Amino acid sequence: MIFQADTLAPALRAGRNALGWTQKELSEKSGVSVPTIARTEISNNPQMATVLALLTTLKENGIVFTWKEDGFEMAVNFLQKQLTTTD
Repeated sequence: MIFQADTLAPALRAGRNALGWTQKELSEKSGVSVPTIARTEISNNPQMATVLALLTTLKENGIVFTWKEDGFEMAVNFLQKQLTTTD
């Protein structure tokens, strides 16, 4: 996966918001602490393990990113989210 660091924070926020999740909800689902998520959503220098955990969690819930030279595209598969939700 290749992404531009300056587009990662907005992409993570957009993905979380598309699911209607708070940082706390993303934390519970990803195992990443709320303070770390908050820092990652404003930072251009996050830890790779954090990025992978967050992107994996978003992908498992129907959010897929494609990085472009001038930013990113986000696809939301709500059907996948419905089918994989156990709540």
